[in-house]
Amino acid sequence: MDLNDAGVGQFNSGLSIIFILDDIKKKLFVATTCKDYELQFDTLKAYWKELSSLCDEKEDEFYSSEYSKIELVNKNIQEAINSGKKSIPTDWIRSLDEFEKKMRKLQQKKGLGMPRKDARFSMGN
Repeated sequence: MDLNDAGVGQFNSGLSIIFILDDIKKKLFVATTCKDYELQFDTLKAYWKELSSLCDEKEDEFYSSEYSKIELVNKNIQEAINSGKKSIPTDWIRSLDEFEKKMRKLQQKKGLGMPRKDARFSMGN
């Protein structure tokens, strides 16, 4: 029996994507808590690249335009930091957080996360 016939390759591939996305979300948590906007953007970029391969054409178009917006926001944040400004507009930071939420929803939509509605999966709540 060939292992590919049994679907083992597809299972391992799906499992590795889930582990990669879990690692990305952990890095996003650290970047957000430490207010490291460069790391947050780089991690969001990795999140988008991992999920974009699973999108159909319509979804890819929508999320690509959203990604373009946060690229501009990241550029603005980096220019503000490099120029020595003491504060960064909260709208810019919020847009990074909103893109993260969209990526998390896309991950749920593609079936690559724990279901949110099932009480059996809420640990410690």
